[in-house]
Amino acid sequence: MLKTLYMSWARSGLSAIALLLFLPLAAACGAGEAEVAESASGRTVNTSGTESESKTGSSKSGAQRGGASSDSSAKDAASKPSGLYASHSLDLNGGSNCGGVCWSELYFVDDTHVVTELPEGGVDDLDCSSGECATYRAEGGKLELSSGETYSLAVKSNGDLTLDGEDYIRYKPLARLELDGTYRASGYAGGATGGRGVEDVYVFRADGTFTNRNWTGVASDGSENGGDGTGTSTTIAGGSEASGAYSVSGYTLNLTYEDGKRERKMFFASGQDYDFLRIGSGDYVLEEPIAPYQNVLVEEGMADKEVFKERTPNFKESLGGIELELVGYQWANLTIKEAYQKNFSDFEDSGAVELTLKYTIANRSGQTVDLDALNNTMELSGGLNASLQETTAFRPKTDGRLKPGARAERLAVFLFPADLFDEIDSMSLTIGNMRSAGGRDLFEGNRIEFSVFD
Repeated sequence: MLKTLYMSWARSGLSAIALLLFLPLAAACGAGEAEVAESASGRTVNTSGTESESKTGSSKSGAQRGGASSDSSAKDAASKPSGLYASHSLDLNGGSNCGGVCWSELYFVDDTHVVTELPEGGVDDLDCSSGECATYRAEGGKLELSSGETYSLAVKSNGDLTLDGEDYIRYKPLARLELDGTYRASGYAGGATGGRGVEDVYVFRADGTFTNRNWTGVASDGSENGGDGTGTSTTIAGGSEASGAYSVSGYTLNLTYEDGKRERKMFFASGQDYDFLRIGSGDYVLEEPIAPYQNVLVEEGMADKEVFKERTPNFKESLGGIELELVGYQWANLTIKEAYQKNFSDFEDSGAVELTLKYTIANRSGQTVDLDALNNTMELSGGLNASLQETTAFRPKTDGRLKPGARAERLAVFLFPADLFDEIDSMSLTIGNMRSAGGRDLFEGNRIEFSVFD
């Protein structure tokens, strides 16, 4: 029986994909001419396949889709499967224990050997002589596996495949693939007042470098209204980050880390714009670039910002007739423009990482609130224990008075030296000194606190 595996999607609305991999040994040898596939959004991806495949003149829509390039290859395609085929099987009710989507996988090593369980590190180093492979026969319109399963088999004229009446699109292995984007795999389990989330992110760049970030977090709603009443909305459990160089060869992603460590992972790319990747046993979806919050750094063109992380917790806390909601926050790498570098001398050696938080204030106190009196502090713990004050000069100019019954949106900006950023284990935003226009402290000396994920 074909192996079924669990996968989770980082966003809804995408087709789930089941895999069947058929690869004669010769198909993994030799690089051909490079193809260039340009996406509808203008993002360009360079690929190259085997020599026979590179001569097919594949268009954008067929950049990873194979086809017969000569009479002999057409005859081979008509008689037996060759290359990579993909279909999908949904398990929305959980009856197949796939967690939403089922994967079926086969890798045809040569004309007689097949693997039904793909190794995490890829298929390039398979050794069928050591018992890692099963055997198969593909003839007479049937696919027979040594495990006893038999399927009706038909190879279409365009190279696609039909197994037991189900259609599979043919995809080819890739080489010298240049990726440029952020790919995320994530999952969450929990209830109304909290739960556990996991996330793994690869940022691939066209220059052949990458960054991998992952975290596991425990979230809770700390509000008194519907939450657990602790006053703390989220708590980070742990995370890590590493960078290096990458390359793609066939169905293998090669990773070389900055510390010299090397790693190989099973790799598969799908979609016209390569908007889905399978890396190892994880499933990663391409994210659209994140538009940065419009603080003074952006509005006045002081720096270029690359947002590499965004959270939208939407946690609420209330105190003294004031309701605060932490809507979201963004982490960004800053490149200070030359004309402004003298104003950022503290970050000259290591560079700067910016954290911008978006929050709303709803005034139900019956008094006008002086927003300019607010005091926002970031409490840091771990290798770096410190209190960091908001850089008020970078938040957008807004009306400093909030009348009773009104609501206002605010941004809080914090800057971190890039070389110290990794030393922070956890952090929390505290908001205090909520005063009326007449000077009364509506919080009565207390502060509202939100924990901030990594």
